[in-house]
Amino acid sequence: MIGEKVIVIGGGPAGLLTSLYIDRYDVVIYEEHSSVGKPKHCAGLVGEKIAKRLTSILGSKIIDNKYNEIRFYTPRGKFELYFKKPIIYHVNRPLLEEVILDKVLSKGHEIIYNVKVKPGNRPDIVIVDGREVRGYKIIACDGPYSLFRRKYFRPYKQHLIGIHYIYRTKNLDENMIQILYNSLTPDFFQWVTPLDTDTVMIGFATLTYQVHPDKIVEYISRKVGLELGSKIEVYGGAIPVDKPLKKPIVDNVLFLNGDAIPVTKPYTGGGLLGISILSPALGKSIDSGDLSIFERIYGILKSRINYEYFATILTRKIGYWIPPYIVSFMYRLGILDHSDYDNHYRLFLKSLPLTPYMIMKILYP
Repeated sequence: MIGEKVIVIGGGPAGLLTSLYIDRYDVVIYEEHSSVGKPKHCAGLVGEKIAKRLTSILGSKIIDNKYNEIRFYTPRGKFELYFKKPIIYHVNRPLLEEVILDKVLSKGHEIIYNVKVKPGNRPDIVIVDGREVRGYKIIACDGPYSLFRRKYFRPYKQHLIGIHYIYRTKNLDENMIQILYNSLTPDFFQWVTPLDTDTVMIGFATLTYQVHPDKIVEYISRKVGLELGSKIEVYGGAIPVDKPLKKPIVDNVLFLNGDAIPVTKPYTGGGLLGISILSPALGKSIDSGDLSIFERIYGILKSRINYEYFATILTRKIGYWIPPYIVSFMYRLGILDHSDYDNHYRLFLKSLPLTPYMIMKILYP
């Protein structure tokens, strides 16, 4: 059995950000791929609060576009929202991981690539290339198919499979995100996200694909009026569909973070908000030995995600397009704020007084 350090499994944002906030202990990060930031799988969309949080730590270059307009395509028609300042920001995900890693390495921490880590027979032991390695603390950030979650907690109920296509294009409004709801992806939605003046990300997710993804791209481009040019790349990944764990800690030694919990926003599948809130708290708890820091922040975050999770279950049953319909109504009433993008639970609470009226409008348009 080899030496004791803080062991982090996974070199994604959750593992790297947590490591960045650990100063008192040596950290070794095990990453199964040959570099951080790859393979890409995330849309990289965040709201103003998280964009400011990340840029204050990592610099402004990690944000490569901003959007102050949203257009929804729903069975009840097309709705457009315009904000005076940006409501959504696009994070360059490969660059995000690279910048965090530089800061992590400058603290004297270590990363080892091309290694798949498995749980050991105790929470403080992992198996690395057939060897038992004991850690002072173990932080499992090994994604939506986490081996550590599988061993110590129940498996996920299901996963959405998200796919992104990057194209050269024309006729692109670089300040507008477009979101579509239709039967091609009945469990989720589709999105058109400009990356710059002539490059677009077309993405979508669902539980099972009944239509080939290429056909979905063709439909989206026709619907929004995009003239697609050359295809640059295609990538994707799994989005866990489940409420967060009651307590992602085993024996005060093993901690889960990121998609292993999950701390994704249930309606949109975005993980950077939860990761950027939880990771500093976890790092500071390990540094100080005071786990109440992590437990308190996690309790607040879990409550928010649970509100959104149960609201999302309802929308899946009665129509996944309904929240944008409600949001557009709130926008017309002037009670929608650009900061609400990061606070879906607050949107849910705001919408409660409108629910009876909205149900009647939906049933009897």
